[in-house]
Amino acid sequence: MRERGILEIRPGRGGGLFLAQATPVVKPRHTLLNVAGGAAETRDAIEPRETLEHFIAVQAARHRTDDDTVRPRRAMEAMRDSTADWEAFMQANWALHRDIAAICPNGMARAVYLSTLGYLQQSTAPALADSGAETGTAYRRRRMAVHEQLVAAIISGREDALAQIVKEHNSPA
Repeated sequence: MRERGILEIRPGRGGGLFLAQATPVVKPRHTLLNVAGGAAETRDAIEPRETLEHFIAVQAARHRTDDDTVRPRRAMEAMRDSTADWEAFMQANWALHRDIAAICPNGMARAVYLSTLGYLQQSTAPALADSGAETGTAYRRRRMAVHEQLVAAIISGREDALAQIVKEHNSPA
């Protein structure tokens, strides 16, 4: 229950088992997240991630090998296969971004990008159908399309297309 965020364990005097406070819900650009830290920390993770997104994609397009394209293609298949399951879709999305980052030879940029991604992945993303925003199905369709474009541009080495694709990827819904 602690790992699910339902209980908090506080050691020491006055400690014990306590019901965890509900986490805030944040809409960072285009996805709702229940965040463990808070809205400010989530924005702090999103900004460097989005700043590095284009650099990581360009480096991946420049340095990819045929072997490097296998994992992003599989992650895209997993995203396609999970369009009816919100959590599976989000996990496939995170995996795709980790796979793209793994191609980038710049270890420092990759480490910063992956650490921000790891922070965001610890958050949970509730289905958008109840949010009053774009429905979950429409959202997933739109996100699939932009990720398909991203992977296709990286695999084909089309660096010139990446700026616009990343801009669309990082744009609010």
